[in-house]
Amino acid sequence: MKLFFAFFSLLFLLHGFFPLYSQVDSSIVPIEENIEKAPKEKPTYNRKKGTAYFYWGYNRSAFTNSNIRFKGSDYDFTIKNVKGSDAPTKEFGTYVNPSSFSVPQYDWRIGYFITDKYSVSFGHAHMKYEIEDQVVKMTGTISNGEFAGEYNDTPIRVGEEDNVSTNTQNGYPTGIVSKLEHCDGLNNFTFEFARRDNLWVSRNGKHCLSFELSVGVGASVTDTESEVLGVSDPNHGDQSEANEHAHEGGADEHGGSWNGFHLAGYTTSLSTSIQLEFFNHFFIQTRLKGGYVNLTNFITTHDGGRGSQQLGFVEGFIAVGYTFQLFK
Repeated sequence: MKLFFAFFSLLFLLHGFFPLYSQVDSSIVPIEENIEKAPKEKPTYNRKKGTAYFYWGYNRSAFTNSNIRFKGSDYDFTIKNVKGSDAPTKEFGTYVNPSSFSVPQYDWRIGYFITDKYSVSFGHAHMKYEIEDQVVKMTGTISNGEFAGEYNDTPIRVGEEDNVSTNTQNGYPTGIVSKLEHCDGLNNFTFEFARRDNLWVSRNGKHCLSFELSVGVGASVTDTESEVLGVSDPNHGDQSEANEHAHEGGADEHGGSWNGFHLAGYTTSLSTSIQLEFFNHFFIQTRLKGGYVNLTNFITTHDGGRGSQQLGFVEGFIAVGYTFQLFK
């Protein structure tokens, strides 16, 4: 009897429990359906499309060794594996004086973002190059003068004019190429196409650290100072200290007043840079650029001498700039 009573008591409890359970169960709604999804915020910073920028900075460069060919009315020879270096301005005041901004080795560039990540730009790298005092091998011919003859990997001394005391090796001919400088300078004007990616953005969206990769192609314009077989270039004939960059009097070989700059070849480059931007407008950029220059035809002497040269370079520089919205 007690067992029977316990059985019916259990049925009664189950009968009351299941409807309650079933009611509760039917009212359960997934949490996701009760939570209203927050709209995703669109980034408001570095929407670069439609913005333009400008920067100015100063560079240092290193160059590969190169072969340099010299050709004139009575000579055609090549000096081989020539070492060259840049010529940075050492006085700090030159860099901060507005009247002398363009004297040191400098870079400037203007650009425009066609999308949030990609930009196009045009700029100018004013590098300087000069051959060092050294002994090199020479191959070619000279038909007149004291150096007349055939040369076949003959050792000669070049670049000795400014550094006579630095080379103590004797017995090598001097005076064939006493000086060669692209110091007014080796000017690369290039168009670049770049991709930019953010590395860090501040919480208030006003400051940013970014990385950029760019490729460039353009023209090389030189103003060369040289002395080949005792003959100077047309733009730097007066070698006195007071007139180091004075023009020679009279007309040049082109029938006009010589101004020194000459379209001499072309250049290509690949660059990487890191940029820190402040308040959505001001930025500091450091850049490392590697490139190739082919100078197919630069002017060496006022009697029609020409030179050609191919060399690689690595350029590093730091610049300050400003960016602004040009189009929305």
